[in-house]
Amino acid sequence: MTSEMARGVGLFGAVLVIVVAGACSDGESGHSHEELAPDCDAIMHACHMVDVGEGEVHQCHEIAHHNQAAECISRRDTCVGVCGAASDAGQD
Repeated sequence: MTSEMARGVGLFGAVLVIVVAGACSDGESGHSHEELAPDCDAIMHACHMVDVGEGEVHQCHEIAHHNQAAECISRRDTCVGVCGAASDAGQD
């Protein structure tokens, strides 16, 4: 392999790492937060930082990840309220 080819392979690897790492906003769970339906995005915005892995906040966060628009529409007000209260209580 020539040094030019090695440099190209190294550059491709670096770009691939950046793309893969950038595609996931939540490195711990492996979930992606890209291209969510608007109501799912609202739930994600309210719940992501206060999710401790259990309870209603966690359920709401998972609903947002499922990205089912109808489910998010029906749960948006409840989830945003529950997660907002958790944030106000200092769980973030």
